Amino acid sequence: MKIEYEDIVLRDMIGSDIEDYVRWFTAEREWENWDAPWEKEDTAEEAERKSWTEYYEAAKDLPDEALRHKFEIEWNGRHVGWVSSYRIDENYEWVGDPGDGQTVYRAVGIDICEPDLFGKGVGTKALRAFMNYYFENGANELYTQTWSGNYRMIRCAEKLGFTECGRSAGEREVRGVIYDGLTFRAVKRSRPDDPPFVRTDEETNNSGSAEAKEMETAWGDSSLIDSWMQLIRKVRWNFPGLETEESLDEHKQTVLKFMNKKQALCIRKEETIAGVLLFSRSRNMICCLAVDPEHRKQGVASVLLRKALDELDRSKEITVSTFRENDDKGIAPRALYRKFGFQEGEMTEEFGYPNQVFVLYP
Repeated sequence: MKIEYEDIVLRDMIGSDIEDYVRWFTAEREWENWDAPWEKEDTAEEAERKSWTEYYEAAKDLPDEALRHKFEIEWNGRHVGWVSSYRIDENYEWVGDPGDGQTVYRAVGIDICEPDLFGKGVGTKALRAFMNYYFENGANELYTQTWSGNYRMIRCAEKLGFTECGRSAGEREVRGVIYDGLTFRAVKRSRPDDPPFVRTDEETNNSGSAEAKEMETAWGDSSLIDSWMQLIRKVRWNFPGLETEESLDEHKQTVLKFMNKKQALCIRKEETIAGVLLFSRSRNMICCLAVDPEHRKQGVASVLLRKALDELDRSKEITVSTFRENDDKGIAPRALYRKFGFQEGEMTEEFGYPNQVFVLYP
C-alpha cells in the first residue's frame, strides 16, 4: 500500500528497508536521543537484521484493505524513517491487547532517522498524511505523546492541530535531567464544509492560540526599529538596566546589531509588534524576550522561543537569564522556559538585579 502527499510517500516496508533499520539501530542513532531516549539499548547488527527480517516477512503480504499501524516514510525517493500508531487507555497509558469492554484510543508517532532532515518539515508532512489516513478510515480523534524536552515534536504536534491534554510532571529522566511526559489530542474536523483532514502549514504558520495564528512571525530589520522600541518602552519596567533614556538608546543600537546578524525575531499583528526576541548564535543563548501586555496569554512567547531554538545549536547547552523564583516578575517566564525543558542553573545578577540562569541541555 502507498500514500502520496506532496514530496512524501507513506508505503509498506520493502526488503531493502531492512539494512536501513540495521544502520539506524546500531550505527546512526542520533534520532534515539529524541524518541524515548530512556529506552535506548545497544544491539548487534545481526540481531537487528534477524529481527527486522522477521518483521518484514510477517507484514509484507497485508492486503490493501487491512488497516495499517505503521508505514515507512520516503522523501524524494529516499527512505528516511517511519510513522506508527499504538493504543492508549483513558489514563494515556500504553495498551497491548485491550480487555473486554475497555475503552482505548489511538496514538500516532513518527521517527525521522536521518539527521540532515531534522527540523526540515519532513516529519510534519509525514505525520499529517498518517493522520489523514486514520481520519479517512473512521477515526474521530488521535493522540500523540512525547516529553517536554523534545521541542521539535511539540512544535510538530501543535502545527498539526494537537493540543496538550495530559502532563505527568517529572515522569522522564534524560541525560540526568528530569522532564514531563506530555500527551496531545487532535480531533477530526466536524463542520460540513471542512474536509476530514488536519490543518495545513498555511493555516498553522504561527501555531499557538487563535490570536497567535493571526500574527506574522518575521525577522526584525531596521525598518521595524521604531515599532520595536515602542514595545520595549511599554515593558521597560520589567527589564533592569532600561530605566533611563540613555540606556534605551544603547539598547536600540544593540537591537540594530542583532537585526543585522539575523538574530532578532518579532511577531507582528497588523502594524503592531506583539512580541520580540533577541538571541545569540555565538553564545548559544536567548538574550531578550518581551511581549506587549495587550498580547499576552496568546502564545506569542512560545512561538518566538520555538523559532529561536530552531536557530540555535541543540547539540550544546542553550542558556537564558530570567528572574528568580520568589520574584513576581519571574512567574510567567520561568513557567515558559520550564515548558520547553529548561532547567534551573546558577544564581546571577544583571545590572545589580538578582537573576537566575536557566539551561536547556543537549
